[in-house]
Amino acid sequence: MIRAILFDLDDTLFNLSGCEAEALRRTLGGAGLLMSMPTDFTQTFAAISSGYWTAHALKSSS
Repeated sequence: MIRAILFDLDDTLFNLSGCEAEALRRTLGGAGLLMSMPTDFTQTFAAISSGYWTAHALKSSS
Protein backbone atom coordinates (compact mmCIF):
# COMPACT_ATOMS: atom_id res chain seq x y z
CA MET A 1 0.00 0.00 0.00
CA ILE A 2 1.35 3.43 -0.96
CA ARG A 3 1.33 5.68 2.09
CA ALA A 4 3.05 8.76 0.69
CA ILE A 5 4.41 10.22 -2.50
CA LEU A 6 7.15 12.83 -2.31
CA PHE A 7 7.87 15.29 -5.10
CA ASP A 8 11.19 17.09 -5.10
CA LEU A 9 11.04 19.39 -8.09
CA ASP A 10 13.76 21.79 -6.99
CA ASP A 11 16.30 19.57 -5.20
CA THR A 12 15.23 20.65 -1.71
CA LEU A 13 14.36 17.26 -0.20
CA PHE A 14 16.97 15.13 -1.92
CA ASN A 15 20.38 16.05 -3.27
CA LEU A 16 19.78 14.62 -6.73
CA SER A 17 23.10 15.68 -8.19
CA GLY A 18 24.96 14.24 -5.19
CA CYS A 19 23.02 10.98 -5.44
CA GLU A 20 23.69 10.83 -9.17
CA ALA A 21 27.42 11.34 -8.63
CA GLU A 22 27.56 8.70 -5.87
CA ALA A 23 25.63 6.18 -7.98
CA LEU A 24 28.03 6.76 -10.87
CA ARG A 25 31.06 6.33 -8.58
CA ARG A 26 29.67 3.08 -7.15
CA THR A 27 28.72 1.71 -10.57
CA LEU A 28 32.11 2.47 -12.10
CA GLY A 29 33.90 1.23 -8.98
CA GLY A 30 31.99 -2.04 -9.05
CA ALA A 31 32.95 -2.52 -12.69
CA GLY A 32 36.60 -1.75 -11.93
CA LEU A 33 36.54 1.38 -14.11
CA LEU A 34 36.81 4.08 -11.48
CA MET A 35 40.58 4.42 -11.63
CA SER A 36 40.59 4.91 -15.39
CA MET A 37 38.29 7.94 -15.20
CA PRO A 38 39.42 11.55 -14.87
CA THR A 39 38.80 13.17 -11.50
CA ASP A 40 36.01 15.41 -12.83
CA PHE A 41 34.03 12.66 -14.55
CA THR A 42 30.93 13.40 -12.47
CA GLN A 43 30.82 16.97 -13.78
CA THR A 44 31.23 15.75 -17.34
CA PHE A 45 28.52 13.13 -16.83
CA ALA A 46 26.16 15.70 -15.28
CA ALA A 47 26.62 18.08 -18.23
CA ILE A 48 25.95 15.33 -20.78
CA SER A 49 23.01 13.94 -18.80
CA SER A 50 21.47 17.39 -18.44
CA GLY A 51 21.67 17.91 -22.19
CA TYR A 52 19.90 14.62 -22.85
CA TRP A 53 17.16 15.37 -20.30
CA THR A 54 16.63 18.83 -21.81
CA ALA A 55 16.37 17.35 -25.31
CA HIS A 56 13.94 14.72 -24.01
CA ALA A 57 11.77 17.37 -22.34
CA LEU A 58 11.68 19.47 -25.53
CA LYS A 59 10.81 16.43 -27.62
CA SER A 60 8.08 15.36 -25.20
CA SER A 61 6.49 18.80 -25.09
CA SER A 62 6.18 19.16 -28.86
